[in-house]
Amino acid sequence: MSGKKLRKNFAMQNHIEHEAKILDIDKDKVIRRLERLGAKKILDAVTVIETYDVNPAIKPKKKINKNSVISPILEKIFTLTKNGETLLDRSAYLRLRKEGKKSELILKYSENQKGTRIKSEREISIPVRNSREWVRARTSLKRTGFVQKFYQEKHRVSYIYDPLALRFDIDTWPNVPTYIEIEGERKSDINKGAKLLGFNTSNLRSDKAKDVFLRYSVSPVYMSFSKKTAETSIVELLRIMIKVLRNKGLIKSDARYVAEHYLTAELSGKTTHGIRKFCWDVGMYEHRTGKPKIARNNPATAIVDGNRGIGPLAARFCVQLAAKKAKQFGIAAVGLKNFQRYGTLGSFTTDIALQGCVGIAFNSTEPFVTIPESTSPILGTNPFSIAFPTKGQPVILDMATTKFPMSLVWHARSSRQNLPSDAFMDENGKYTTNSFLARYVEAWGGVKGFNFSFMLQLILNGLLSVHTQDAWDDPYAVGAMFIAINPDFFTSHKDFTKNVTEFIQFTKIHGVTIPGNHGYKAYKTNLKRKKILLPEQTLGWLNLL
Repeated sequence: MSGKKLRKNFAMQNHIEHEAKILDIDKDKVIRRLERLGAKKILDAVTVIETYDVNPAIKPKKKINKNSVISPILEKIFTLTKNGETLLDRSAYLRLRKEGKKSELILKYSENQKGTRIKSEREISIPVRNSREWVRARTSLKRTGFVQKFYQEKHRVSYIYDPLALRFDIDTWPNVPTYIEIEGERKSDINKGAKLLGFNTSNLRSDKAKDVFLRYSVSPVYMSFSKKTAETSIVELLRIMIKVLRNKGLIKSDARYVAEHYLTAELSGKTTHGIRKFCWDVGMYEHRTGKPKIARNNPATAIVDGNRGIGPLAARFCVQLAAKKAKQFGIAAVGLKNFQRYGTLGSFTTDIALQGCVGIAFNSTEPFVTIPESTSPILGTNPFSIAFPTKGQPVILDMATTKFPMSLVWHARSSRQNLPSDAFMDENGKYTTNSFLARYVEAWGGVKGFNFSFMLQLILNGLLSVHTQDAWDDPYAVGAMFIAINPDFFTSHKDFTKNVTEFIQFTKIHGVTIPGNHGYKAYKTNLKRKKILLPEQTLGWLNLL
């Protein structure tokens, strides 16, 4: 970066900020209050933020040019990360930020204790005068050993209120309800500012933006207002996904299996469990503690400890074990606990079916399911899958035991679409089509469907000693069951194939669509096209992993 040119006209700023947020505001109402108070609008623009961090694999160059305008920032970064931590580990942020006509390189780090409603942060900022210097700053950071972690856009409307020297920033991020941030020189003034807007001090929160994103299950990696889609080569998509996984430490064969697991869901039209879910799930991979292992073993049954391992790999381990036991004993059931999430269950029952067995699988999830007018979630969405071997492609049933999967909520937020009516409920137990208000989902099939889901969860809680009702506090408190049935122990292979084929033909004659047929057709069509349309948001997220 051209430090000397910057120094001629601009001075670095180094100061402490006191600030607090109020979430889920009525934006128009707050703006009307501010304008009645006589606050002055100073900004109404989209802000672009690129966030950088040290790369643990590449130590940033510690040779600092003392005459460089960014040397104070680099010196502080080396102090913050001297024990091997990253900036994000320290809740510190190095950002290139473009806000209206103003651009800056900013280092922000906390200087207050946890548990307060108003946070104090030190901010070191250096002006970036134009697009050329923006590019120079980005290049300089990368050459020094920093990597870009996030790309984010937000719409910010800012007001200054002179009597209390307060700044009010009204921020709207993609897929996140609008909130306001109040910044001032004294904490007491921030409390007064909240009251002027009609809020109580109890509404103030010291949350960082990442805490707000987590509240709404939104990834911070790539946040854009763009609604565009881009046509992407399937081969290139697979290559990128495998590369991401290899960088996470997976061997090539495991990386391909995991990538194909999510890619197959995307190509089959199950976009809620496809590439976007891959991007989300990958963020958990660093928490794995080992490979799956058999914790309890009997001739036809087993319990597997996933060791907080990668979901698709832990499930594959169970599938292989169940199929092997079924070949020997006719039927086998393998339970899985302490594992990370995966995409669709159907891919695992399909793997069992391709080995000549009937595959059955189900798992529990965090409590999302309630009944209308209730505000107490009781069950998980508890997906269930059965796959039957046939002469050709297995027949597959893969469904949630709810009207819709809860992942549709996150998908609707990112695609800015309404939810189906009479399916999702808000915190008061009332039906809503607003994805930001949705907290629960209704069971499929009324009372019968609810009871069916209840029995699935009872099996997992009882046999695997998992406590799904605690899964909000412990994401590993869920379980899965994989069952393989070997037809050879019931009838001859010839008669089994004949019986299955005849029934499938009978249903087709009567115009019935075979379970899984729509997904299989979509998969074949997309493979033939060799390309697929993906939201730019999803592609941007994938490319920053």
